[in-house]
Amino acid sequence: MNGLIHTLLSDYASVRGVDLPEDAMFEQHPDASTIARVARIAELVGSSEVEVLRDFGSRFPELVRGRGYGSVLAAMGPSYTAFLGQLDAMHAGLSVSFPGVQMPSFSLESADEARCTLLYRSIRGSLTPLAVGILEGSARLFELTVDVVVERRRLDGAVPIVIVRGSAGGRWR
Repeated sequence: MNGLIHTLLSDYASVRGVDLPEDAMFEQHPDASTIARVARIAELVGSSEVEVLRDFGSRFPELVRGRGYGSVLAAMGPSYTAFLGQLDAMHAGLSVSFPGVQMPSFSLESADEARCTLLYRSIRGSLTPLAVGILEGSARLFELTVDVVVERRRLDGAVPIVIVRGSAGGRWR
């Protein structure tokens, strides 16, 4: 896992009142090391790893902004569905800074005024709660609330994530 995730986990831990050492941002870390960090935070704050991953994800956009990547988020589109449609392009761009990283894939399968379906693919299935949290947190960038439902993995390996618009207003499309 890339060092940015480890750095942001340290930032998240600090927000939760836990002191974790910060790792080098541009270094790769074994997935087991990342999961161990999540487990340590969960233990110290009295939550499950799934709860920590989802909460970390929901705060992810603000943590990323705090590390100077706000312009990357702002460049991804004027609306939530446009933003979702650019997730793979953003990951491709970040891959230049983090060579060898295996980024997840998100493709926008459908979208209308009330809901959209995003197809999620990752070699790290245990991080689906992180993806859900990021989708929830990213909606706030567009003054929206959303309900996120993870469906059963398809035969092609994609996990459909249905996102239902929970608030009027904001910038959905």
